[in-house]
Parts: sequence; C-alpha cells; structure tokens
Amino acid sequence: MKNKLILNIALITTLTFSGCGDLEILEEKPVKEATQGFMTDAEHIESVLLSCYYQVKRYECFSRYYHTNIEALADYASSIGSFEYVGRYLGADPTTTSRMNDVWACFYRAIRFANMIIAYAPDAEEASPQEIKELIAEARFLRAFCYLHLAQLWGAVPLSTEEELSNSEETNLPRIPQNQIFAFAASDLEIAAADLPDNQPVVGRPQKMTAKAVLAEVYLHLEEWAKARDHALDVINSGKYRLVEVSQSDDFYKLYHPKLVNSTEEIFYLKYREGKEYGSAFASMLHRGKQYYNGNAYSGIHSTYANPFYANWSDNDLRKAFNVYVVNVSGQNLIYNKKFIETDAVGDSGGSDIPLYRLADVLLFYAEAACRANNGIPTADAMEKLNMVHRRAYGKRSGVADPSVDYKLNDYNTEEKFIELVLTERGYETCYEGKRYNDLKRTGKLAEYVLDKKGIVVSEAGYWFAIPDQEFLYNKGVDPNKDQNPGY
Repeated sequence: MKNKLILNIALITTLTFSGCGDLEILEEKPVKEATQGFMTDAEHIESVLLSCYYQVKRYECFSRYYHTNIEALADYASSIGSFEYVGRYLGADPTTTSRMNDVWACFYRAIRFANMIIAYAPDAEEASPQEIKELIAEARFLRAFCYLHLAQLWGAVPLSTEEELSNSEETNLPRIPQNQIFAFAASDLEIAAADLPDNQPVVGRPQKMTAKAVLAEVYLHLEEWAKARDHALDVINSGKYRLVEVSQSDDFYKLYHPKLVNSTEEIFYLKYREGKEYGSAFASMLHRGKQYYNGNAYSGIHSTYANPFYANWSDNDLRKAFNVYVVNVSGQNLIYNKKFIETDAVGDSGGSDIPLYRLADVLLFYAEAACRANNGIPTADAMEKLNMVHRRAYGKRSGVADPSVDYKLNDYNTEEKFIELVLTERGYETCYEGKRYNDLKRTGKLAEYVLDKKGIVVSEAGYWFAIPDQEFLYNKGVDPNKDQNPGY
C-alpha cells in the first residue's frame, strides 16, 4: 500500500461541503465564518489545503471527467459511449456539458479554498511566520494550477481572488481574457517558486522546482519564450530530478505503476490511494480486475493503426509496446492504452497517480522554448534535451550521445521542423496523460493534426467547452448572450 500522507482527505466537519455528485454553489457567509475562525494554526490551514487537492482529484475532475473528455479530443484517440460525441469536435452535447460543468465547479471550489488561505492564514496566531509563508505559497500554487487548466479549456474565465471574500455575497466577476488569466497564474507561481520550501516532507506536495516546472508551461502559453526556457533550465539543472532509465518496455512501470510512491523523475503527480479512489486507471473505464480489455466498457479511449500517430510510431521505441495493445472488437482490431493498467483493481477503483509534470515534460518544454527564444533557430542544447527523452525511449542511456538513435540538428534546422519534432516526441512520451489536446491547441496545430490523423474537421466549438449555465445564473458579471464561447 502506498504511504501517501497527502491522500488523507478526511476533512474537518466545518470544512466539508457537498458530496460526490452535488456541486451546488457555495454560500459565502457560512464558509467564510467557519474558515476564518478555523485556521488558527498550521495543521488547520493544511486541512483547508487538502480540500483544494480533494476538489482537483475528484471523480468529477481529473480522475474521470477532465481526463476522459480531453483524451477523446487528442489526435491519437477516439471514444465510444457517452464520451463519443465530444470527439467529433462539434462542441459538447448535454451529457458532456454537464460533466465539464462539474470540472469547472471543482476548479473554482479549489480556488475558493486557496483564496481563504491567502486571506486568512496570516491571522493564524498559533502558526509561525515561516509556516504561514509556505502554506500561502502552496495555496497560490494550487490556485495558479486551477486557473491554468480553466484558461486552457474555457479561454476567458472569471477571475476570483482573495479580495472577493470581503465583498458582498453578490458576485460580479466578468470573463477575463485568457492571456490575463495565464499572467495571473504566472504571478502566483513566481511567488510560490520563491516561498515554497526546497523540499517537502510529504510526497505529492509542491516545492520550489515544482512551481518552476508549471511556470515553464504557463510562459509557453504567454509566448514569453526566454522565461519559459530559463525556468525549465532551473528545474533541469537543480539536480533534484533525473530520467528513469529503461532497457525494456515494462521498465516504464517505474514511472506509472499503481503501487509506486514516487520516482527520480516525478515533479508533480496527483496522488491516489490503491483501492480507495479513482486514479488514472479509471479514466479509460476498461482496465478492471485481471483483464486488459473490458467488453462492457462504456467510454473506452481507443484508436486503430489507420491513425498515422500509431502507424508512424517505430516498433523500436519501447514506449510503443508499453502503451499499446490491440484487441479485436466486433471484427475490428482496436488499439487501447495500457499505461495505467491495474490488474489488481477491484471494480472501478484505481490507485495510479496522474502524472502532471515529469522531468521529461520539462526537457521538452525547454527544447521548444529554447528554439523559439533563439528567433526560431533550434539550438544544439535544445536538441540535446529532446534527445535525452528520445534516447531513453529506445533503451539507451539518456545522457550519452548515441548516433544510432539521436536526431540530428541539421535535419531539423527550422522552427517549423523542430517544433513538429517536439510535438511528435511529446505525443509519444505523454500519450494518454491528458496533455495532447492542450499542446495542439497552444501550438496552433489542433485542426491540422486532427484532420491528418482522424480525418475530422475541427469546428469553432471544438476549441473550447461551454461556459456553464450556473455561472450565468449566479454571476452577474457575465451575460449568456454575449459571454458564451463560440459555437454554443
């Protein structure tokens, strides 16, 4: 059993809100009074932080609805059952909209908890100044993390900060442009990178380099290439992380196994308890008990070798055998992903952690940012960082040049060629981790890649999810006739 203290989410009664399926709007006054009077010491502030993690980890957020919906939108995947419609890139049907409304609600609930910590933790008389500083930094990290994902999936969104806690119960928050949301997230993360501890005593909690890893991605969104490059390089050069070396495909379970506590490569994973929660394994709704494929799965993410993503993936790449297995379903050979397979899973529960940031992610962030910061001219160091990931995938030592597998800079000497190479490598490296859709949108490649690999035209609504109806109902700062996303 994994010993992950961060997973202890037994919340104090006064801070427990709605149940698994109940995402009604929170009332301001009772929450404020309970929380402000509750956070008197570090232990109680931490319990509010755990509420932030709980919201993000929920079945209604990353564990199922977030992960499965955006995997259906990846260029390498299709979906069936109640998740099939979203993969048409026509927007969202009522079922998808309802699910993504829950994702929205979970993120904003986590933001509300973070706001409370930022606002009220400084008054905790029984906590030391250093404890308060670090806990507020963690709250800022989590708030920024939520806004990053809200902006990725919905574009312009309302910006709620600790300042709203002192206002009246009426909310009046307009949608803020996407880049301003990213900039706000960057400002929170810069503070977190300065104030978080160098090391955390509990696996799964962010530290300074965790914030820098997320900053690298946020600055890629903002097209502040030098900042993205420099933050990524800080993480790479910190000495805290190293790629897990492999010699056969199953060695990648050193990064993903459900019994794994952490690895030398892990920067930030959402942590789940075996047999107690819905981790990454549940996102496929396929891998149950002793079998790989479950014929009764109602929303399996799958593909075929007709998709160029898989057809062009070299069999010599150990990641391919690790990720892919083929099942004949009704006479058709379908590809399924086994990265998060849990043969010991009971029912729908799964303990696989969700890998949000690994060193491999940051190496590829650096490769892209270094190229773009150099006026679009790929650098030798950018190629080396990419080759580190690539070598490992072929069972070679990541830090030792190997002409038998290394990409050559002269073959990818333009920005277009190099960024496409980064996207290819990142696609194979992070397959099924819920990152591909956002990568393709950010780089402007979504429509091109989806048409090429799936033969589907991406409509305007395929770039965003719908702003929830409940937001228009309770937030007087948005107008349903003017503020809904295109195509809805």
